[in-house]
Amino acid sequence: MFVLVAAVVLLTVVCLLNLALTVGVIRRLREHSSFIDTVAPVAISPPVTVEPGEKPADFAVTTEDGEPFSRDLIAAPTLIGFFSPTCAPCAELLPDFIDQAAAMPGGRGQVLAVIAAKGRESAAEYAARLSGVARVVIEEHDGTVQRAFKTENFPTVYLVDSGGTVISGGVGRGELTRAAEALAAHGR
Repeated sequence: MFVLVAAVVLLTVVCLLNLALTVGVIRRLREHSSFIDTVAPVAISPPVTVEPGEKPADFAVTTEDGEPFSRDLIAAPTLIGFFSPTCAPCAELLPDFIDQAAAMPGGRGQVLAVIAAKGRESAAEYAARLSGVARVVIEEHDGTVQRAFKTENFPTVYLVDSGGTVISGGVGRGELTRAAEALAAHGR
């Protein structure tokens, strides 16, 4: 009888230990899952297809202020940002982009913000926040400027020189830092 009780107690302890380990594994899997959800979109994104040293395709658009803008009208190093109101990383990057745009030597004349949205209403908040520091273009997804720069992921930031050649470009927060560094190096 004693052996039977000892076996049941031992089996109970092993089951409880197994349950505790299973709960721990499930908790870690949830942490990893949320980490992958935040990192994977950038990690799996295709590389920027307009690489430094290349020019985007020709394009011509009119900004929200009625000003023409095209690759040929870029007269000084220009910061170009692509945003979408439905993109969580865009919302996170927007304040830093606004700060960088405000620091551009030529002011808003050297900054273009392209907002990819379904209709002007959905882009209104972004346009209002950006209009003080950038010329703003609102276009549907896969619009004229996005096609010229082959932009499919958001947020994407480019720094282009006066001839329209890409100095730096890429997706995400790190690219804004690289653009600022490239601008500082370009100004030397």
